[in-house]
Amino acid sequence: MSNWIWGIEADASGGSIRSSTNLNEVERTNGALDVEPLAKFDQMLTSFDTVRGRSGYTWNSGSTPILWYATGGWAWGQQSGYVYPI
Repeated sequence: MSNWIWGIEADASGGSIRSSTNLNEVERTNGALDVEPLAKFDQMLTSFDTVRGRSGYTWNSGSTPILWYATGGWAWGQQSGYVYPI
């Protein structure tokens, strides 16, 4: 029986996470602040995926089981963004 372990996992998610904000210009005129909208920025995250691997070693120290392992992975997503003049 080997004391080495290993594993891998992956997942994928889809959706429609949206965010929107206005880009404004702020000017001081005669001591007052004037806010002028310049553009609208919309963005959307449509997918988010991850992959993760791990490996490790297990042994007994007397009657106590011990597991040492390392893990790592990466994630990525698909995003789109648009700027509209106002």
